[in-house]
Amino acid sequence: MWVSSGSHPDKSRAIFQAAGIADSRVYLDTDTVTNFTTLVRVFQQQQIQHIFLITSDFHMPRAKAIASVNKKSSLP
Repeated sequence: MWVSSGSHPDKSRAIFQAAGIADSRVYLDTDTVTNFTTLVRVFQQQQIQHIFLITSDFHMPRAKAIASVNKKSSLP
C-alpha cells in the first residue's frame, strides 16, 4: 500500500496495524503527485496495469487527473 498522507507517520501506521496490515506492506509518502510521478514506472515494470485509488470525494478528481497525466507521460 502506498499512502499519501498529511497525518503523522505514526498515526498512519497505527491505522494499518490495527487493520492487521504489516508495516512491510505500507509505504508512506508525502503527497499524491510524488506517489504518481515516482511509482508509475515501478507499476509498469511489475506489469501492474490497474490500481485502487482511495481518497475523499473532494480529492478524487485531482488524484485521477494526476494519475492519468503521469501514466501518459511515462509510456514508452
